[in-house]
Amino acid sequence: MRSLFFLLIVSFPFSLTAQILRVSADEIKHHLYSSDAYFNKKFADINKLKTITCKFSIKKELQPIKETGRSYIYDFDERGQMVKQLETFYKKGHVLDTSITYFYYDEKGNISLKRTNDPQGFFSYTYEYDSNDRMLYYSYNRDENANKNKRKFKLKRSFVIFSESYKYEERDSIIKRTVLNDLGTIYKEDFIKFNGFKQIIEKSHRFIVTGKKGKTNYEYDYYGRLVKKTEFTKAIKKLETVTIYEYDEFGNLLSEKTYRNENHIITKEFLYDENMLLKAQLTKDEASGTIFIIKFSYDFH
Repeated sequence: MRSLFFLLIVSFPFSLTAQILRVSADEIKHHLYSSDAYFNKKFADINKLKTITCKFSIKKELQPIKETGRSYIYDFDERGQMVKQLETFYKKGHVLDTSITYFYYDEKGNISLKRTNDPQGFFSYTYEYDSNDRMLYYSYNRDENANKNKRKFKLKRSFVIFSESYKYEERDSIIKRTVLNDLGTIYKEDFIKFNGFKQIIEKSHRFIVTGKKGKTNYEYDYYGRLVKKTEFTKAIKKLETVTIYEYDEFGNLLSEKTYRNENHIITKEFLYDENMLLKAQLTKDEASGTIFIIKFSYDFH
């Protein structure tokens, strides 16, 4: 995979501060963004990051690299908050289409609204938090545009499709989170355990009706960086998924290796230029040998 490095050259005539990628056990807020967007807000803020453009390609074994036509453009404000996500992709029949997501924040920097405009219309997520920035409520909504021009959105009305609410109990180093559905019925319990440094070391959950359980353990190095995540789930059979994180001497994430029941299934490698800017993410499916490539480019305020 390192042989692809010379294909991905980008240069910048200045130095940067902080790491661009954020790896954290605090996944409560991760679903607010796309699965590929775990950029460090501190990096975006300090370095006045304006735009990240991500272009996707694929390399199957013994075949040349092929562009997929899929891309993401992430826009940030001057405080390092992501405010817009533009996704370009091909629909059936090789028709190019786009999906736009806007992010809105409260005064404490928590996302209060995420609205997406895609071929099916406008949809939104709304979020509410307690004084400790823990999520109290979220809803998934179908939004109706008062304007005929879909590029200019003005909310006419919003219909709640699904919602959840949360209650918290804190005892010593453990937080219990009770999850209620839109009928106000408890259907799930989460337990989050912390170490003495306020780092999450274990998360577990239990579904009330089915009794189905799951657990995730987290391990850290001397610098406080997440180095291992172990997920235990049991559906038809017991599954153990382990992810190992490796960093360079500057704290930049170099790789993620994922194993399922001790079988190596996925390898992600992150390539940087001389200014510590991420230039590419390479994700290899170990079974097929297929490599999925994301190339990154940047603009600054």
